[in-house]
Amino acid sequence: MQDLNSIAVVVVESDPLLQRALRKALQNVDSSMQITLISEQQLDEQLFKEKYFDVAFISVSVENEQFTHALLVFLQQQSPLTVRCLLKGVTSKELNWQLDDNIHFCLAKPYSHADLRHVINCTAQVKALPIDTPAKMLLGKMKNLPVMRQQITAIMEAFAANPVEIPIIAELISNDPVLSGRVIQTANSAFLGFSSETVNLKLALARIGTTACHALVIHTEAHNHYQHQLAEQLLAKITLDAFAKANQARKFAIKLGLTAKQKDTVFILGLLSGIGAMALTVFAKGFSESHFLNQELVSAYILNLWGFTPTITKNMLLPDHLNQVTSIEMAVHFLAKMYVEEQKIDFTPSELEAMAELGLSDLIPEFVP
Repeated sequence: MQDLNSIAVVVVESDPLLQRALRKALQNVDSSMQITLISEQQLDEQLFKEKYFDVAFISVSVENEQFTHALLVFLQQQSPLTVRCLLKGVTSKELNWQLDDNIHFCLAKPYSHADLRHVINCTAQVKALPIDTPAKMLLGKMKNLPVMRQQITAIMEAFAANPVEIPIIAELISNDPVLSGRVIQTANSAFLGFSSETVNLKLALARIGTTACHALVIHTEAHNHYQHQLAEQLLAKITLDAFAKANQARKFAIKLGLTAKQKDTVFILGLLSGIGAMALTVFAKGFSESHFLNQELVSAYILNLWGFTPTITKNMLLPDHLNQVTSIEMAVHFLAKMYVEEQKIDFTPSELEAMAELGLSDLIPEFVP
């Protein structure tokens, strides 16, 4: 559980009964949170100028759609550090804008205490992300972020279960033909090295491994989201680059004799860096300051919103120089990125020293011009 004591929450909901229910549910998440309840009629934009909120839960219906959209745009522009969560009671196509516009989360009724807890925990993780405030403000101004569908949330929960049940995950994935196809395609790819092909989803999951498959599900979800916003050729290139980094990181980890968990971690870091590349490419189309961000930073932000552990999100944040890395996983991720983007490199004396200190000397020949 994240430290929630400093989380400030505002709930914009006009129904008094729902207001009370949401207050009670949020207090059950943590009784020390600061919770402000306000109706649409009482709302004054001055409130958000005078007081900072970590997360805003905003109720939407067909009747108040225009108001809600305007409020989300205002928060995105004037209070970008506030995480924006939409609460919707309908699934009308008239609200399609909600999924690709100004929000970080979307909860549809009936949402549970666990759903609210997830939003609060992810907000706490974003708040704790070790990056400076100007960068966080830029990240908060991003539009068109992929918002996790409830079906994907269910798959995420299955991956987080202890023990992980492959039959349950296989059943959930089988309900999504695109996702099923991607999992089977990956299980039959050359880098796994199996001599026979499979069309069995459970066997495909066993081949890939649950951790790597978890990352594959998330990458596929992001790919599906951005396929309507990026040219097919560009999206394919981003995906191929991400897989190349993931595979190269795994190869480096094997050569270094890292543990199975570390091999999975570096594979995930490489693959999920592609999510940041997709989001940043879309962001760059309409925002001149996007060059202050990089794909790993954007990936870390999105993965925090999706509840990934600090082990993943902190190692995703690559420093400018190799001698600034803080873990062996980050170092392998850093080198895999360098290898895919540049391949042959003349390391500086300080970089060679850093590689020796990290136990990475065996990888130096891979980069020799």
